[in-house]
Amino acid sequence: NLGCADTLVRNFTVNGAVPNAGFTLQNAGILCSNQEISISNSSSVDFGTITRLEIYWDALNNPGQSDIDETPTLNKVYRHTYPDFGTPANKNFTIRFVAYSGQSCVSEETRVINVQGSPQITFDPLNTVCEEIDAYQLTQARENAGLAGTGIFTGTGVNAVGIFDPGAARQGNLTIRYTFNTTSGCTSFK
Repeated sequence: NLGCADTLVRNFTVNGAVPNAGFTLQNAGILCSNQEISISNSSSVDFGTITRLEIYWDALNNPGQSDIDETPTLNKVYRHTYPDFGTPANKNFTIRFVAYSGQSCVSEETRVINVQGSPQITFDPLNTVCEEIDAYQLTQARENAGLAGTGIFTGTGVNAVGIFDPGAARQGNLTIRYTFNTTSGCTSFK
């Protein structure tokens, strides 16, 4: 009102359109409950940038839990490990992937993935034996979830089906491994 004036200028971005949320499943072949799941960001917007991502790894059963990235970039990889299970033989999980450009422009992609159960193995301790005894079948290792597949033994003095020969192993502390491979392609060992 006295003739004084001042001007303040601010730049801002008007995003061109609603973003296109998208992700690529990295290890899509066989997803096992005892392995990490990896997805990469493929979200885009025609002008501006993707400013925020929200990833709901189990959107139906656990909708309140998410990973949030305030600095997403194209092809950035996100990893998640579901709880290890052996039964049922597989479970479906719904991934909800939400992309923002600016504060209010939002898009989402939802995809169901099928995760296979992983072998649940028990390998009881082996008794100390003398090297001069005859070869015998190891019975201390087993898969407990009832998954179809094959168990294989490896180590000094043992063959694949679990026949242990103390004479061939000789004296000393030995390591024997039991690996179970399911028909669906998941593996665990002890």
